[in-house]
Amino acid sequence: MKTVVFQLERLGCPSCIHEIEETLMEQEGVRFAKVLFHSNRVRVNYDDAVISKELLVDLLTTAGHPSLSLVL
Repeated sequence: MKTVVFQLERLGCPSCIHEIEETLMEQEGVRFAKVLFHSNRVRVNYDDAVISKELLVDLLTTAGHPSLSLVL
């Protein structure tokens, strides 16, 4: 099990937060996904034998957050 934190450029609204969390949690191998609105961060706990960090980046980019960086 691994944990990664992504820094997003911006979060627009509560529905954006819900969409990000739901999109990540629907993926096999993701155990936990939480958006931290005030810091514009997304924390994801995942099984790297099932899903890759690169796929998580692709999912966030597809969800409309192309400007992100890896924190942890």
